[in-house]
Amino acid sequence: MRKKIIIIVSAFLVLICAGFYKAGYELPGKDKRPEVPFFPKITDSGNFENIAIDSMNVSAYRNNPESKYILLAYNSTAAGFSLSVKERPFQSIYQRNLPNGSIYAFDDLAGLLFIGVADTGGNLNGYAACEIYNISRGTLFRAAELNYDNYQSKKDVLRVLKFHLDGLASVIFFEDQQGQYYFVKNGLAIEASKHFPYQKNGDFNTGVSVRIGGDPEISHPNFILYDQAVLGIKVKSLLHMGTPSSSSDYDGSRRRRYEQNEGYSGMQGMFDKDYLYYFKMKLKASEVMFKSSLYHYSDTYFDQLNVPASDRDTLFYYAQRKIYKFYKKTSLN
Repeated sequence: MRKKIIIIVSAFLVLICAGFYKAGYELPGKDKRPEVPFFPKITDSGNFENIAIDSMNVSAYRNNPESKYILLAYNSTAAGFSLSVKERPFQSIYQRNLPNGSIYAFDDLAGLLFIGVADTGGNLNGYAACEIYNISRGTLFRAAELNYDNYQSKKDVLRVLKFHLDGLASVIFFEDQQGQYYFVKNGLAIEASKHFPYQKNGDFNTGVSVRIGGDPEISHPNFILYDQAVLGIKVKSLLHMGTPSSSSDYDGSRRRRYEQNEGYSGMQGMFDKDYLYYFKMKLKASEVMFKSSLYHYSDTYFDQLNVPASDRDTLFYYAQRKIYKFYKKTSLN
């Protein structure tokens, strides 16, 4: 009888253990590579450098591999923010501080930066100025505002450059056949939008954002997640596990996006785990290592902004609200 009880209890414990492991349980361990430093420090720091290009936090950026330009938006002060247009490899072309409430859009192929400067005088639906910075001409142009009569007389020779349709805060930028810039705003912009076909890629701030971990548009061929370790584990709270009423991922797109993140598999199941992630970062052939305790569902991911062609080039990338550069110390950067 005792032997039968032992067999039954043993089988029960095996089933419980199997259930826990199927639910994602892992035995906590220790740091597998204590000699590897935490990001942004790297191995072989005597020969390589990995540093932020400046001290300001990046709130958004536009990186189009087909363009030689990149736009950065910085959180600078409580009263406003700043924009910076840079030419690869991150040479500054144009910098501008703007009050909060200002709007902007960047045509990185045409080399045009559109700005609606917020009216700080109390007019919530107005813009103090509408401007266009033309990179090829190296000039900031103040677009001329069209009133109703001027718009009616010119509309057949105008070409829409950018839309911003937002009720009474709407504005549309135009260019005429002589290359002069104009804009209409508020109610006249809404009326003009009925005459000119609206295109989504002509809207403001399209493609200017900070990507989340797991976004399929994140490019990181020079970053390799080569190992990971579980240092601690605990049962998730019901809030973290989610319920049918708490989920807003109706079509599964968020889950599919996260599943492309290398750190996703360890986040499934009923347990919260404290991870260490081990990465290799390379130029062309040369590589260094670092580790991070934050990766999945965090701001510690790596979005490459270029691909080094040789070990003499510099790798630029976004991580932890900064733009970083990684290079060999003997190379120009």
